[in-house]
Amino acid sequence: MNILIDTHVFIWWTGDTSKLSERVVNLLNDSNNQMYLSLISIWEMQIKLSLGKLKIKRELSELVEAEIKVNSSDSLLTFH
Repeated sequence: MNILIDTHVFIWWTGDTSKLSERVVNLLNDSNNQMYLSLISIWEMQIKLSLGKLKIKRELSELVEAEIKVNSSDSLLTFH
């Protein structure tokens, strides 16, 4: 299944998965599913970071890069 990940789902998936339902966690962890993250989501996260409305433990670029490597996906980023 192809899944376009919402900005907040990505934030919680890479940080605090307790905010996600069990169904969503299972979908995200299923290696049969292809995950996509819109470049607009990265832009949105960067704006929230610069306004102090988002706190993450790593630089945004490192976080996205790490998720691409972990998920063995070159298609994590997409336009929509």
